[in-house]
Amino acid sequence: MRQILLRTFPIALTLLPLWWGCGGNKGSRMLNVSPKGSGTLVIQVDWGNSRLIPVEAVRIDVTVTGEGLSSPRTASITRPNDSVIISGLPVGAKTVVGEAKDRDGRTVSRGSGSTVIREGERSSVDIVMEAVPVGGGTLTVTVIVGGVERNADFLAYQDGDGPWRVASGTGGVYNLTITDRNGRYGVAAYVGGGQAREVIIGHATLQELNNLRIVFPGQPTPPQQYQVSGSVSGLPATLRVVGFVALGPGSGNFSSSDPTYRLFVPAGLYDLWAHYGDGRSLNRGYLRRNVNVTGDTTLNIDFADGNYAFDRALMPIEVTNIPTGWSAYALHRFQTRNATDAPLGFLSSEGTTTLSGIFGSVPSERIQDGDVLELEVSALTHSPRYASIAHQRWFGRPDRQNVALPVPFTSPETSIVSSTPYVRTQTTWTPYPRAQAYLLSLHSMGGYLSASFGDRRSSRQPVHGTHWYVDITTGWLGTRSSYTLPDFSGLTGWNNEWGLSGSVTWEIEAVFANVPLQEWLKYISGSAGVNIRAGLEFTSAFTQGQVSP
Repeated sequence: MRQILLRTFPIALTLLPLWWGCGGNKGSRMLNVSPKGSGTLVIQVDWGNSRLIPVEAVRIDVTVTGEGLSSPRTASITRPNDSVIISGLPVGAKTVVGEAKDRDGRTVSRGSGSTVIREGERSSVDIVMEAVPVGGGTLTVTVIVGGVERNADFLAYQDGDGPWRVASGTGGVYNLTITDRNGRYGVAAYVGGGQAREVIIGHATLQELNNLRIVFPGQPTPPQQYQVSGSVSGLPATLRVVGFVALGPGSGNFSSSDPTYRLFVPAGLYDLWAHYGDGRSLNRGYLRRNVNVTGDTTLNIDFADGNYAFDRALMPIEVTNIPTGWSAYALHRFQTRNATDAPLGFLSSEGTTTLSGIFGSVPSERIQDGDVLELEVSALTHSPRYASIAHQRWFGRPDRQNVALPVPFTSPETSIVSSTPYVRTQTTWTPYPRAQAYLLSLHSMGGYLSASFGDRRSSRQPVHGTHWYVDITTGWLGTRSSYTLPDFSGLTGWNNEWGLSGSVTWEIEAVFANVPLQEWLKYISGSAGVNIRAGLEFTSAFTQGQVSP
């Protein structure tokens, strides 16, 4: 990703206590009336100081979000006016974002700050502005269908907020010129021939993503599969055993009543993993490294063989911030450097605000560079509608794990803005804390399928119906917190039958990680040669609803 250095300016906007009378201040205007339980902000701009605000800026757009606000409060100050009063803000913590815009509506500098609104008082906050550099450049889009690079049946792009244009590519690769000052773009693609109609849209900035992968499911030619099987011995005679075996992408089971296993994998170098326990947590493990599969193979597993077998390590966990009445779950996994993935244990709770327990895990001395342990924690509810929150982390040793779940994402609402030539929706929400992107899914007459520019939905399988997936970064959104589906009718190659119709099931997920967007996408998407590393953490909050014309 091309790196852009931002020049940091001193304070460009100052929200001051209103110690002066508004009636005598030229250029100010009053927004709303302050009711009980609210306070006031005053935004004042010194247009004469070009070092703080670029000379090409003709207005300042301000957005206030935070406690007590179901939707953002906005205001603008246009030259030569120098202030605006926002009253009637509910008490509580607020985030204030300022964007300086030029005559074409492009953002030339941006900043944010935090404040607390107190009843009957006038609060202040300083916003440190950062210059927004010219962001034009080349966007490379790669379309992958069933694991193979190929052109989409339809691909269009948007330069900034300009009109959508049809693009052409070669062998699935499209090189698009983006001229928008902020580097903002949109890309939409359709690939037919599957069990469902799927449209994928991605919105980001070149600073966030200048190489975009759009991944569709497909039916690639499966590789030759080989059978790996064997007997399992060394099991305790006094314990009713439930066992699991994994080798690369293949897995199987065994039990004390049937101590054998069988699985199928393509040729490759893998690690053989096995464990037994009570079905919810392992008791004893087995790890045999660097198994090279070139044909049908017999590999017997002996849990009494100290070269490969070992007793579990104990890994306590505690999960907090579970919303009242929600169900919570925790899953522990082990992923080896040679692409073997095994579930190690599972915990659940119902109706409690904390979840604690102890997982059986892999001892530190059995873990090598490139191996990684994973803990995935989630909570969900079906009332008043389906919603979930989740946190995943990857680490190198089975140490105690404390996880505080994120807050629910309850604000999104979706409405239908047009039914012709196909159903188009608008989704609005209150900005989610720390979100790097929002993943919006809309389905009519069908379930889910695997599709997105980051391929995060790889576990979903194609079904009938029509599905639109829209992945939106916060860099593209700026201060906006709504999205309306575009109208592609009239563009060459577009077919309105690919659009949504009738009732629409919608889902939106706010996501963020502890690394930049470009980096976590390459881990989550499973890019070739990229393994998830210890230290990565990924958080999401999801909600679902339905809307009809």
